[in-house]
Amino acid sequence: MKLLPEIKLILENIKFENTYRTISKNYSVDKEEMLENHSIEKVLSIFKSLNYSFKYNKKEKFYGLNQSVEDYLFTFNISLRYGIVEFIWALRKNGELITLGGPWAFIIRLLNNGDKANIKKPSFSNYEDLESILKEGLSLYEDFKLEVLKIEP
Repeated sequence: MKLLPEIKLILENIKFENTYRTISKNYSVDKEEMLENHSIEKVLSIFKSLNYSFKYNKKEKFYGLNQSVEDYLFTFNISLRYGIVEFIWALRKNGELITLGGPWAFIIRLLNNGDKANIKKPSFSNYEDLESILKEGLSLYEDFKLEVLKIEP
């Protein structure tokens, strides 16, 4: 899978890789300190306080958001397993996947022509840190969404 040149440019313009590296570096706790079991209700209330209506998928064990804007469907899934946050994006235009889908580390790998990024996923030991991680991830998502919508049809 390759990134479309305009998607690659968007990711570079919003400093996607550097921002994710910073989030990962700023939120890294020792395994013994990680909040392994979180409250689904508490996490959903955090999303609500941030003005997002994520839904929890019990079967797949992730939080998901789908937003349709113009011809695009933005999908943002977040996995919170064992105190580790994994962000997962997908972008479709008119129902077709636009060479972008998967965990952020995979997207960074595509940005770097297949080279591994060696970025640890952010981790948290309390709900305050989790909320901060989610705020930063959602901010990057909003930057991406705004830039995508600027693309000429």
